[in-house]
Amino acid sequence: MRRWRRSTISGELRRNTLKDREMPDLSAYCCVMVNEMARERSVKLRELARLSHLRQSVIERIQHV
Repeated sequence: MRRWRRSTISGELRRNTLKDREMPDLSAYCCVMVNEMARERSVKLRELARLSHLRQSVIERIQHV
């Protein structure tokens, strides 16, 4: 079992809590949204692994920043 640090958990909650300005009592952590964002990130990573021309373009842009 992975041990989590408090800062890791609090950071996760801070980044991924939906905040309702009009009704602050309705602010909540949305695990479905977080899961979807993680899935979208992994799709982008797979595209870089699959598409060599895209991967090379990203590497060149990073090196020239």
